[in-house]
Amino acid sequence: MKKAQDYVTIFSICFATFLGGVARFYPVFLSNFPLNDGGLFYSMARDVLEHNFSLPAFTSYNGNVIPFGYPPLVFYVMAIIQRFLHIGFTDQIRFLPALISTLSIPTLYLLSKSMTDSKAKSVFAAFAYALMPQSYQWLIMGGGITRSFGVLFAILSILSIWEMFRQHRFRYILSSIILCSLLILTHPAIAWFVFVTAFLIGLRYGLNKTGIIYASATVAGILVITSPWWVTIISRHTLGTFLSAGQTGGFINLSIITLFIAGGPFANIFIVVALFGLIAEIMHRRFFLLAWLILISILPIWVGQALDAIPGALLFGSGVYWVIVPGLLSNKVGSNEYDGSIVGILQYRSVKITFSIIIGVSLFTAMAAPLLTMTNLKPYSQYDQEAMNWVTQNTPVNSQFALMTGEKDWFWDPVSEWFPALTRRISVATVQGSEWLPDQTFRRQENIYDRLQSCADHDYACILDWAKSNTISFSYLYVTKKNGGDRGAAAATVQLMAEDIQLQLVFENAGVSIFTVVDKP
Repeated sequence: MKKAQDYVTIFSICFATFLGGVARFYPVFLSNFPLNDGGLFYSMARDVLEHNFSLPAFTSYNGNVIPFGYPPLVFYVMAIIQRFLHIGFTDQIRFLPALISTLSIPTLYLLSKSMTDSKAKSVFAAFAYALMPQSYQWLIMGGGITRSFGVLFAILSILSIWEMFRQHRFRYILSSIILCSLLILTHPAIAWFVFVTAFLIGLRYGLNKTGIIYASATVAGILVITSPWWVTIISRHTLGTFLSAGQTGGFINLSIITLFIAGGPFANIFIVVALFGLIAEIMHRRFFLLAWLILISILPIWVGQALDAIPGALLFGSGVYWVIVPGLLSNKVGSNEYDGSIVGILQYRSVKITFSIIIGVSLFTAMAAPLLTMTNLKPYSQYDQEAMNWVTQNTPVNSQFALMTGEKDWFWDPVSEWFPALTRRISVATVQGSEWLPDQTFRRQENIYDRLQSCADHDYACILDWAKSNTISFSYLYVTKKNGGDRGAAAATVQLMAEDIQLQLVFENAGVSIFTVVDKP
Protein backbone atom coordinates (compact mmCIF):
# COMPACT_ATOMS: atom_id res chain seq x y z
CA MET A 1 0.00 0.00 0.00
CA LYS A 2 2.85 2.36 0.86
CA LYS A 3 4.47 1.78 -2.54
CA ALA A 4 1.17 2.53 -4.25
CA GLN A 5 0.88 5.80 -2.30
CA ASP A 6 4.44 6.73 -3.22
CA TYR A 7 3.83 6.04 -6.90
CA VAL A 8 0.62 8.07 -6.92
CA THR A 9 2.35 10.93 -5.08
CA ILE A 10 5.29 10.95 -7.48
CA PHE A 11 2.98 10.83 -10.49
CA SER A 12 0.84 13.63 -9.05
CA ILE A 13 3.83 15.91 -8.49
CA CYS A 14 5.17 15.18 -11.96
CA PHE A 15 1.75 15.91 -13.45
CA ALA A 16 1.42 19.15 -11.46
CA THR A 17 4.89 20.18 -12.63
CA PHE A 18 3.93 19.39 -16.23
CA LEU A 19 0.74 21.47 -16.01
CA GLY A 20 2.66 24.29 -14.35
CA GLY A 21 5.23 24.15 -17.11
CA VAL A 22 2.49 24.43 -19.72
CA ALA A 23 1.01 27.46 -17.96
CA ARG A 24 4.41 29.12 -17.69
CA PHE A 25 5.84 28.38 -21.13
CA TYR A 26 2.66 29.07 -23.10
CA PRO A 27 2.91 32.89 -22.89
CA VAL A 28 6.63 32.63 -23.61
CA PHE A 29 6.09 30.72 -26.84
CA LEU A 30 3.50 33.27 -27.98
CA SER A 31 6.34 35.75 -28.43
CA ASN A 32 9.77 35.74 -30.03
CA PHE A 33 11.22 38.07 -27.39
CA PRO A 34 11.31 38.21 -23.55
CA LEU A 35 8.04 39.31 -21.98
CA ASN A 36 7.79 42.83 -20.61
CA ASP A 37 10.97 43.75 -18.68
CA GLY A 38 14.55 42.46 -18.42
CA GLY A 39 16.55 45.08 -20.30
CA LEU A 40 18.54 46.15 -17.24
CA PHE A 41 19.52 42.55 -16.47
CA TYR A 42 20.40 41.97 -20.12
CA SER A 43 22.87 44.86 -19.90
CA MET A 44 24.32 43.66 -16.60
CA ALA A 45 24.97 40.15 -17.93
CA ARG A 46 26.58 41.69 -21.02
CA ASP A 47 28.71 43.92 -18.77
CA VAL A 48 30.02 40.89 -16.86
CA LEU A 49 30.95 39.16 -20.10
CA GLU A 50 32.56 42.28 -21.58
CA HIS A 51 34.61 42.76 -18.38
CA ASN A 52 35.86 39.17 -18.71
CA PHE A 53 33.94 38.05 -15.59
CA SER A 54 35.29 40.74 -13.28
CA LEU A 55 32.64 42.68 -11.37
CA PRO A 56 32.04 46.07 -13.07
CA ALA A 57 31.84 49.19 -10.92
CA PHE A 58 29.00 50.60 -13.03
CA THR A 59 26.60 49.08 -15.51
CA SER A 60 26.59 50.33 -19.08
CA TYR A 61 22.80 50.58 -18.91
CA ASN A 62 21.47 54.06 -19.67
CA GLY A 63 24.65 56.10 -19.47
CA ASN A 64 27.19 54.32 -17.26
CA VAL A 65 26.06 56.10 -14.09
CA ILE A 66 24.21 53.28 -12.29
CA PRO A 67 26.31 51.40 -9.70
CA PHE A 68 26.61 47.69 -10.41
CA GLY A 69 25.13 46.96 -7.00
CA TYR A 70 22.57 44.33 -7.94
CA PRO A 71 23.44 40.81 -6.68
CA PRO A 72 25.47 39.36 -9.57
CA LEU A 73 25.07 35.57 -9.33
CA VAL A 74 22.52 35.21 -12.13
CA PHE A 75 24.46 37.55 -14.40
CA TYR A 76 27.54 35.37 -14.02
CA VAL A 77 25.45 32.29 -14.79
CA MET A 78 24.13 34.00 -17.93
CA ALA A 79 27.61 35.10 -18.99
CA ILE A 80 28.95 31.55 -18.53
CA ILE A 81 26.08 30.11 -20.59
CA GLN A 82 26.69 32.66 -23.32
CA ARG A 83 30.46 32.10 -23.35
CA PHE A 84 30.54 28.30 -23.27
CA LEU A 85 27.12 27.18 -24.57
CA HIS A 86 26.66 30.07 -27.02
CA ILE A 87 23.06 30.71 -25.96
CA GLY A 88 22.27 34.39 -26.40
CA PHE A 89 21.17 36.62 -23.54
CA THR A 90 17.76 37.31 -25.07
CA ASP A 91 17.03 33.58 -25.38
CA GLN A 92 18.13 33.03 -21.80
CA ILE A 93 15.97 35.87 -20.52
CA ARG A 94 13.08 34.53 -22.55
CA PHE A 95 13.16 30.87 -21.49
CA LEU A 96 15.09 30.50 -18.23
CA PRO A 97 12.53 32.30 -16.01
CA ALA A 98 9.76 29.91 -17.07
CA LEU A 99 12.02 26.89 -16.59
CA ILE A 100 13.21 27.90 -13.11
CA SER A 101 9.68 28.83 -12.06
CA THR A 102 8.52 25.38 -13.17
CA LEU A 103 11.21 23.75 -11.04
CA SER A 104 9.80 25.63 -8.03
CA ILE A 105 6.67 23.44 -8.13
CA PRO A 106 8.21 20.21 -6.79
CA THR A 107 10.25 22.22 -4.28
CA LEU A 108 7.00 23.79 -3.04
CA TYR A 109 5.68 20.27 -2.51
CA LEU A 110 8.74 19.40 -0.40
CA LEU A 111 8.29 22.55 1.68
CA SER A 112 4.60 21.84 2.24
CA LYS A 113 5.29 18.22 3.20
CA SER A 114 7.87 19.37 5.73
CA MET A 115 5.57 22.01 7.22
CA THR A 116 2.33 19.98 7.24
CA ASP A 117 3.59 16.38 7.52
CA SER A 118 0.92 15.50 4.95
CA LYS A 119 1.64 14.23 1.46
CA ALA A 120 -2.00 14.65 0.45
CA LYS A 121 -2.17 18.32 1.50
CA SER A 122 1.13 18.93 -0.23
CA VAL A 123 -0.01 17.37 -3.50
CA PHE A 124 -3.01 19.72 -3.58
CA ALA A 125 -0.74 22.64 -2.65
CA ALA A 126 1.60 21.76 -5.53
CA PHE A 127 -1.28 21.79 -8.03
CA ALA A 128 -2.41 25.16 -6.70
CA TYR A 129 1.08 26.59 -6.94
CA ALA A 130 1.44 25.20 -10.45
CA LEU A 131 -1.63 27.01 -11.75
CA MET A 132 -2.14 30.09 -9.58
CA PRO A 133 -1.35 33.05 -11.86
CA GLN A 134 0.23 34.88 -8.91
CA SER A 135 2.83 32.14 -8.54
CA TYR A 136 4.37 32.80 -11.94
CA GLN A 137 3.19 36.02 -13.62
CA TRP A 138 6.06 38.14 -12.30
CA LEU A 139 8.50 35.25 -12.63
CA ILE A 140 8.19 34.35 -16.32
CA MET A 141 8.77 37.90 -17.57
CA GLY A 142 12.21 38.93 -18.73
CA GLY A 143 12.97 40.42 -15.33
CA GLY A 144 12.05 37.06 -13.87
CA ILE A 145 15.57 35.93 -14.76
CA THR A 146 16.47 37.00 -11.20
CA ARG A 147 13.02 36.75 -9.58
CA SER A 148 12.51 33.10 -10.60
CA PHE A 149 15.90 32.04 -9.26
CA GLY A 150 15.19 34.09 -6.13
CA VAL A 151 11.86 32.36 -5.45
CA LEU A 152 13.39 28.91 -6.06
CA PHE A 153 16.23 29.62 -3.63
CA ALA A 154 13.71 31.13 -1.19
CA ILE A 155 11.58 27.98 -1.07
CA LEU A 156 14.65 25.79 -0.62
CA SER A 157 16.06 28.13 2.04
CA ILE A 158 12.82 28.13 4.04
CA LEU A 159 12.68 24.34 3.79
CA SER A 160 16.22 24.03 5.12
CA ILE A 161 15.65 26.58 7.91
CA TRP A 162 12.43 24.84 8.95
CA GLU A 163 14.24 21.51 9.24
CA MET A 164 17.14 23.18 11.04
CA PHE A 165 14.89 24.51 13.79
CA ARG A 166 12.84 21.33 13.92
CA GLN A 167 15.61 18.73 13.98
CA HIS A 168 18.63 20.72 15.22
CA ARG A 169 21.02 18.91 12.90
CA PHE A 170 24.31 20.35 11.76
CA ARG A 171 23.75 19.45 8.10
CA TYR A 172 20.83 21.86 7.96
CA ILE A 173 23.06 24.68 9.15
CA LEU A 174 25.31 24.02 6.16
CA SER A 175 22.44 23.78 3.69
CA SER A 176 20.82 26.93 5.11
CA ILE A 177 24.07 28.86 4.80
CA ILE A 178 24.58 27.77 1.21
CA LEU A 179 20.99 28.30 0.05
CA CYS A 180 20.53 31.66 1.79
CA SER A 181 23.85 32.85 0.40
CA LEU A 182 22.76 31.90 -3.10
CA LEU A 183 19.52 33.81 -2.51
CA ILE A 184 21.27 36.95 -1.25
CA LEU A 185 23.54 36.87 -4.29
CA THR A 186 20.46 36.59 -6.51
CA HIS A 187 17.64 38.85 -5.30
CA PRO A 188 17.80 41.33 -2.37
CA ALA A 189 14.06 41.82 -1.77
CA ILE A 190 13.27 38.10 -1.70
CA ALA A 191 16.14 37.65 0.75
CA TRP A 192 14.24 39.91 3.16
CA PHE A 193 11.21 37.66 2.76
CA VAL A 194 13.26 34.63 3.84
CA PHE A 195 14.82 36.57 6.71
CA VAL A 196 11.47 37.46 8.30
CA THR A 197 10.15 33.97 7.57
CA ALA A 198 13.16 32.48 9.37
CA PHE A 199 12.41 34.73 12.35
CA LEU A 200 8.82 33.47 12.36
CA ILE A 201 9.99 29.86 12.15
CA GLY A 202 12.27 30.50 15.11
CA LEU A 203 9.31 31.77 17.12
CA ARG A 204 7.29 28.77 16.00
CA TYR A 205 9.80 26.32 17.49
CA GLY A 206 10.90 28.56 20.33
CA LEU A 207 14.08 30.58 20.39
CA ASN A 208 15.83 28.32 22.90
CA LYS A 209 19.57 28.18 23.42
CA THR A 210 20.15 25.59 20.70
CA GLY A 211 17.98 27.44 18.20
CA ILE A 212 19.79 30.72 18.86
CA ILE A 213 23.18 29.05 18.42
CA TYR A 214 22.10 27.45 15.14
CA ALA A 215 20.61 30.72 13.86
CA SER A 216 23.71 32.70 14.82
CA ALA A 217 25.98 30.17 13.12
CA THR A 218 23.84 30.37 9.99
CA VAL A 219 23.95 34.18 9.88
CA ALA A 220 27.71 34.18 10.43
CA GLY A 221 28.23 31.67 7.64
CA ILE A 222 26.05 33.68 5.25
CA LEU A 223 27.98 36.88 6.00
CA VAL A 224 31.28 35.14 5.33
CA ILE A 225 30.22 33.56 2.03
CA THR A 226 28.58 36.71 0.66
CA SER A 227 31.22 39.14 1.97
CA PRO A 228 33.32 39.30 -1.24
CA TRP A 229 30.30 40.84 -2.96
CA TRP A 230 28.92 43.25 -0.36
CA VAL A 231 32.32 44.37 0.85
CA THR A 232 33.26 45.22 -2.75
CA ILE A 233 30.06 47.21 -3.29
CA ILE A 234 30.37 49.13 -0.03
CA SER A 235 34.02 49.95 -0.67
CA ARG A 236 33.18 51.23 -4.16
CA HIS A 237 29.90 52.99 -3.57
CA THR A 238 29.33 53.17 0.23
CA LEU A 239 26.53 51.53 2.20
CA GLY A 240 24.10 54.10 0.82
CA THR A 241 23.90 52.11 -2.41
CA PHE A 242 22.05 49.31 -0.64
CA LEU A 243 19.88 51.76 1.28
CA SER A 244 18.94 53.51 -1.96
CA ALA A 245 17.90 50.19 -3.53
CA GLY A 246 15.11 49.93 -0.97
CA GLN A 247 13.30 52.83 -2.67
CA THR A 248 11.35 50.46 -4.92
CA GLY A 249 9.40 48.99 -2.02
CA GLY A 250 6.39 50.45 -0.29
CA PHE A 251 5.47 50.40 3.36
CA ILE A 252 2.78 47.74 3.11
CA ASN A 253 1.68 45.41 0.34
CA LEU A 254 -1.61 44.17 1.87
CA SER A 255 -1.02 40.62 0.72
CA ILE A 256 -4.01 39.24 2.61
CA ILE A 257 -6.28 41.49 0.56
CA THR A 258 -4.54 41.12 -2.80
CA LEU A 259 -3.45 37.48 -2.52
CA PHE A 260 -5.76 36.11 -5.19
CA ILE A 261 -7.54 39.17 -6.56
CA ALA A 262 -5.46 39.48 -9.73
CA GLY A 263 -4.82 36.77 -12.24
CA GLY A 264 -7.77 36.44 -14.53
CA PRO A 265 -11.24 34.93 -14.49
CA PHE A 266 -12.01 32.01 -12.15
CA ALA A 267 -9.34 33.16 -9.68
CA ASN A 268 -12.13 32.92 -7.08
CA ILE A 269 -11.62 29.15 -7.10
CA PHE A 270 -8.33 29.71 -5.35
CA ILE A 271 -9.47 32.47 -3.00
CA VAL A 272 -12.48 30.51 -1.76
CA VAL A 273 -10.59 27.27 -1.16
CA ALA A 274 -7.64 29.14 0.39
CA LEU A 275 -9.98 31.00 2.73
CA PHE A 276 -11.56 27.68 3.70
CA GLY A 277 -8.07 26.45 4.38
CA LEU A 278 -7.25 29.51 6.50
CA ILE A 279 -10.38 28.99 8.60
CA ALA A 280 -9.59 25.30 8.96
CA GLU A 281 -6.03 26.07 10.04
CA ILE A 282 -7.31 28.43 12.72
CA MET A 283 -9.91 25.90 13.91
CA HIS A 284 -7.16 23.31 14.23
CA ARG A 285 -5.21 25.88 16.27
CA ARG A 286 -2.50 26.20 13.66
CA PHE A 287 -1.61 29.85 13.22
CA PHE A 288 1.70 29.76 11.37
CA LEU A 289 0.31 30.35 7.86
CA LEU A 290 -1.88 33.22 9.08
CA ALA A 291 1.07 34.81 10.87
CA TRP A 292 3.20 34.27 7.74
CA LEU A 293 0.72 36.12 5.54
CA ILE A 294 0.41 38.97 8.03
CA LEU A 295 4.17 39.29 8.25
CA ILE A 296 4.54 39.32 4.46
CA SER A 297 1.86 42.01 4.30
CA ILE A 298 3.93 44.53 6.23
CA LEU A 299 7.05 43.96 4.15
CA PRO A 300 8.01 46.51 1.46
CA ILE A 301 8.59 43.77 -1.10
CA TRP A 302 8.25 44.54 -4.81
CA VAL A 303 7.34 40.96 -5.85
CA GLY A 304 4.78 40.53 -3.08
CA GLN A 305 2.22 38.45 -4.97
CA ALA A 306 4.79 35.91 -6.12
CA LEU A 307 5.77 35.40 -2.47
CA ASP A 308 2.23 35.45 -1.11
CA ALA A 309 1.49 32.53 -3.40
CA ILE A 310 3.74 30.26 -1.32
CA PRO A 311 1.66 30.30 1.89
CA GLY A 312 -1.40 30.76 -0.31
CA ALA A 313 -0.78 27.41 -2.02
CA LEU A 314 -0.34 25.74 1.36
CA LEU A 315 -3.68 27.20 2.48
CA PHE A 316 -5.28 25.83 -0.68
CA GLY A 317 -3.96 22.39 0.23
CA SER A 318 -5.47 22.70 3.69
CA GLY A 319 -8.77 23.87 2.23
CA VAL A 320 -9.03 20.86 -0.06
CA TYR A 321 -7.90 18.39 2.59
CA TRP A 322 -9.90 19.66 5.56
CA VAL A 323 -12.98 21.21 3.92
CA ILE A 324 -13.60 20.19 0.31
CA VAL A 325 -12.90 16.46 0.63
CA PRO A 326 -14.82 15.92 3.89
CA GLY A 327 -17.71 17.91 2.42
CA LEU A 328 -17.82 15.73 -0.67
CA LEU A 329 -17.70 12.57 1.43
CA SER A 330 -20.15 13.69 4.12
CA ASN A 331 -22.95 11.41 2.82
CA LYS A 332 -20.76 8.34 2.53
CA VAL A 333 -20.40 5.63 5.11
CA GLY A 334 -17.35 6.17 7.27
CA SER A 335 -16.58 9.51 5.70
CA ASN A 336 -15.56 10.90 9.08
CA GLU A 337 -12.76 8.38 9.18
CA TYR A 338 -11.73 8.40 5.54
CA ASP A 339 -8.20 7.43 4.62
CA GLY A 340 -6.20 10.66 4.61
CA SER A 341 -3.66 9.40 2.08
CA ILE A 342 -3.70 10.68 -1.48
CA VAL A 343 -4.64 7.19 -2.70
CA GLY A 344 -7.49 6.98 -0.20
CA ILE A 345 -8.81 10.42 -1.12
CA LEU A 346 -8.66 9.90 -4.86
CA GLN A 347 -10.52 6.59 -4.75
CA TYR A 348 -13.79 8.50 -4.47
CA ARG A 349 -15.35 9.50 -7.76
CA SER A 350 -16.81 12.76 -6.43
CA VAL A 351 -13.35 13.89 -5.29
CA LYS A 352 -11.76 13.03 -8.62
CA ILE A 353 -14.47 14.85 -10.59
CA THR A 354 -14.34 17.97 -8.39
CA PHE A 355 -10.57 18.16 -8.39
CA SER A 356 -10.46 17.58 -12.15
CA ILE A 357 -12.88 20.47 -12.67
CA ILE A 358 -10.74 22.78 -10.52
CA ILE A 359 -7.60 21.78 -12.39
CA GLY A 360 -9.31 22.01 -15.80
CA VAL A 361 -10.77 25.45 -15.17
CA SER A 362 -7.48 26.69 -13.73
CA LEU A 363 -5.51 25.42 -16.72
CA PHE A 364 -8.00 27.01 -19.10
CA THR A 365 -7.59 30.30 -17.25
CA ALA A 366 -3.82 30.07 -17.49
CA MET A 367 -3.99 29.39 -21.23
CA ALA A 368 -6.59 32.08 -21.91
CA ALA A 369 -5.03 34.78 -19.72
CA PRO A 370 -2.22 35.84 -22.12
CA LEU A 371 -4.83 36.36 -24.83
CA LEU A 372 -7.58 37.94 -22.74
CA THR A 373 -6.53 39.56 -19.47
CA MET A 374 -2.80 39.38 -18.93
CA THR A 375 -2.02 41.91 -21.64
CA ASN A 376 1.16 42.94 -19.85
CA LEU A 377 2.74 39.54 -20.50
CA LYS A 378 3.88 40.79 -23.88
CA PRO A 379 7.11 42.18 -25.31
CA TYR A 380 7.58 45.41 -27.18
CA SER A 381 6.22 45.36 -30.75
CA GLN A 382 7.96 44.58 -34.01
CA TYR A 383 7.61 48.27 -34.85
CA ASP A 384 9.65 49.17 -31.79
CA GLN A 385 12.21 46.56 -32.79
CA GLU A 386 12.56 48.18 -36.23
CA ALA A 387 12.80 51.62 -34.63
CA MET A 388 15.48 50.56 -32.16
CA ASN A 389 17.50 48.97 -34.95
CA TRP A 390 17.33 52.26 -36.83
CA VAL A 391 18.41 54.19 -33.73
CA THR A 392 21.43 51.91 -33.27
CA GLN A 393 22.55 52.35 -36.85
CA ASN A 394 21.74 56.03 -37.46
CA THR A 395 22.20 58.09 -34.29
CA PRO A 396 25.31 59.15 -32.34
CA VAL A 397 26.23 56.94 -29.39
CA ASN A 398 25.85 59.84 -26.95
CA SER A 399 22.31 60.65 -28.12
CA GLN A 400 19.66 61.28 -25.49
CA PHE A 401 16.06 60.22 -26.17
CA ALA A 402 12.74 61.13 -24.62
CA LEU A 403 10.54 58.04 -25.01
CA MET A 404 6.85 58.83 -25.00
CA THR A 405 5.13 55.44 -24.94
CA GLY A 406 1.88 56.46 -23.27
CA GLU A 407 2.19 53.66 -20.68
CA LYS A 408 0.88 54.77 -17.30
CA ASP A 409 3.02 52.42 -15.20
CA TRP A 410 6.76 52.34 -15.82
CA PHE A 411 7.07 48.69 -14.75
CA TRP A 412 4.71 47.67 -17.58
CA ASP A 413 6.68 49.60 -20.20
CA PRO A 414 8.99 47.21 -22.12
CA VAL A 415 10.00 49.92 -24.63
CA SER A 416 11.39 52.25 -21.96
CA GLU A 417 13.34 49.46 -20.28
CA TRP A 418 14.71 47.68 -23.34
CA PHE A 419 15.61 50.81 -25.32
CA PRO A 420 18.82 51.65 -23.36
CA ALA A 421 19.88 47.98 -23.36
CA LEU A 422 19.45 47.31 -27.08
CA THR A 423 20.48 50.69 -28.52
CA ARG A 424 23.09 51.67 -25.90
CA ARG A 425 21.58 55.16 -26.02
CA ILE A 426 20.27 57.17 -23.09
CA SER A 427 16.57 57.30 -22.28
CA VAL A 428 16.13 60.34 -20.07
CA ALA A 429 12.88 59.14 -18.48
CA THR A 430 13.54 55.42 -17.97
CA VAL A 431 13.06 54.44 -14.32
CA GLN A 432 14.79 51.04 -14.20
CA GLY A 433 18.12 51.11 -12.41
CA SER A 434 17.57 54.48 -10.74
CA GLU A 435 16.80 52.73 -7.44
CA TRP A 436 20.56 52.27 -7.00
CA LEU A 437 21.18 56.02 -7.19
CA PRO A 438 21.24 58.26 -4.06
CA ASP A 439 19.13 61.19 -2.89
CA GLN A 440 15.70 59.77 -3.74
CA THR A 441 16.59 59.65 -7.43
CA PHE A 442 14.19 56.77 -7.95
CA ARG A 443 11.17 58.78 -6.77
CA ARG A 444 12.16 61.76 -8.90
CA GLN A 445 12.63 59.51 -11.91
CA GLU A 446 9.17 58.04 -11.39
CA ASN A 447 7.72 61.57 -11.48
CA ILE A 448 9.74 62.41 -14.59
CA TYR A 449 8.43 59.31 -16.33
CA ASP A 450 4.82 59.92 -15.32
CA ARG A 451 4.91 63.57 -16.44
CA LEU A 452 6.33 62.64 -19.85
CA GLN A 453 3.74 59.93 -20.48
CA SER A 454 0.95 62.32 -19.54
CA CYS A 455 1.91 64.31 -22.66
CA ALA A 456 0.79 61.46 -24.93
CA ASP A 457 -2.47 63.29 -25.63
CA HIS A 458 -0.98 66.78 -25.97
CA ASP A 459 1.23 68.68 -28.35
CA TYR A 460 4.96 69.32 -28.18
CA ALA A 461 4.46 72.27 -25.86
CA CYS A 462 3.61 69.79 -23.10
CA ILE A 463 6.94 68.03 -23.59
CA LEU A 464 8.84 71.34 -23.64
CA ASP A 465 7.21 72.31 -20.35
CA TRP A 466 8.11 68.88 -18.92
CA ALA A 467 11.74 69.23 -20.03
CA LYS A 468 12.05 72.76 -18.65
CA SER A 469 10.50 71.97 -15.28
CA ASN A 470 12.79 68.96 -14.81
CA THR A 471 15.93 70.54 -16.37
CA ILE A 472 16.12 67.78 -18.97
CA SER A 473 17.82 67.95 -22.36
CA PHE A 474 17.27 65.47 -25.18
CA SER A 475 18.19 65.19 -28.87
CA TYR A 476 15.43 62.87 -30.11
CA LEU A 477 11.79 62.30 -29.34
CA TYR A 478 10.64 58.66 -29.67
CA VAL A 479 6.84 58.36 -29.92
CA THR A 480 4.94 55.07 -29.72
CA LYS A 481 1.68 55.28 -31.64
CA LYS A 482 -1.60 53.79 -30.58
CA ASN A 483 -2.25 50.52 -32.43
CA GLY A 484 -5.55 49.35 -31.04
CA GLY A 485 -4.26 49.25 -27.45
CA ASP A 486 -4.37 51.58 -24.48
CA ARG A 487 -0.73 52.68 -24.64
CA GLY A 488 0.77 55.02 -27.16
CA ALA A 489 0.15 58.53 -28.45
CA ALA A 490 -3.01 59.36 -30.32
CA ALA A 491 -2.80 59.93 -34.08
CA ALA A 492 -3.72 63.57 -33.62
CA THR A 493 -0.81 64.04 -31.20
CA VAL A 494 1.65 62.49 -33.62
CA GLN A 495 0.33 64.69 -36.43
CA LEU A 496 0.72 67.84 -34.32
CA MET A 497 4.34 66.93 -33.60
CA ALA A 498 5.02 66.18 -37.26
CA GLU A 499 3.81 69.70 -38.07
CA ASP A 500 5.80 71.39 -35.28
CA ILE A 501 8.71 73.45 -36.64
CA GLN A 502 10.85 72.51 -33.63
CA LEU A 503 10.79 68.84 -34.61
CA GLN A 504 11.93 66.99 -37.72
CA LEU A 505 10.61 63.51 -38.52
CA VAL A 506 13.58 61.19 -39.17
CA PHE A 507 11.97 57.75 -38.85
CA GLU A 508 8.46 56.40 -39.06
CA ASN A 509 6.66 53.09 -39.35
CA ALA A 510 3.17 51.96 -38.42
CA GLY A 511 3.94 51.94 -34.69
CA VAL A 512 6.70 54.47 -34.03
CA SER A 513 7.68 57.99 -35.01
CA ILE A 514 11.12 59.39 -34.18
CA PHE A 515 11.79 63.11 -34.32
CA THR A 516 15.07 64.96 -34.05
CA VAL A 517 14.88 68.12 -32.00
CA VAL A 518 15.76 71.22 -34.02
CA ASP A 519 16.01 73.48 -30.97
CA LYS A 520 17.24 71.25 -28.16
CA PRO A 521 15.35 71.98 -24.90
